[in-house]
Amino acid sequence: METDPFRIRGHVPEFDAIVSEIKARSASTRARLRMREIAYGDGASETVDVFYPDGISDRRPVHMFIHGGYWRMFSKRDYSYVADTITGTGAIAIIVDYALMPHVRMEVLVDQVRRAKQWVLENIASHGGDASRLRSAVIPPVRILRASCFIDRRLSRACRQPSCWGAFTT
Repeated sequence: METDPFRIRGHVPEFDAIVSEIKARSASTRARLRMREIAYGDGASETVDVFYPDGISDRRPVHMFIHGGYWRMFSKRDYSYVADTITGTGAIAIIVDYALMPHVRMEVLVDQVRRAKQWVLENIASHGGDASRLRSAVIPPVRILRASCFIDRRLSRACRQPSCWGAFTT
């Protein structure tokens, strides 16, 4: 019996088959859609993939997706398939990559996601997007990273304390 609640492979018998299907779908998306990989920082994992819908247009809506993996696995490349739905609506899809734990601490991930969002706000117009139409989505365990993009930095520092962690549970 698996005791680590974050080791999903130990709890879901079809885990490897599901991951293989997701990776295959994502590879297909990457081969089919027009996209660019762009750095939002200096680290190897500090990149976003920008997927463009068909046609040329300015001021398109923008949807930023922060991938899941319990902060310990996967990358933006594994979740490229979500760009199919997003670009199918005429929006630009931004898939964010970030470093994984335990190689870095949670505060690094929070900072990376904030900087990715800041890159989008400052640069998406040059890619045909409208920063005022930015929306985001995440896999449920990653909600703390998305929330960190929208809370005050002072609150973020306070939330490093265990007494605050309950605010981010579901």
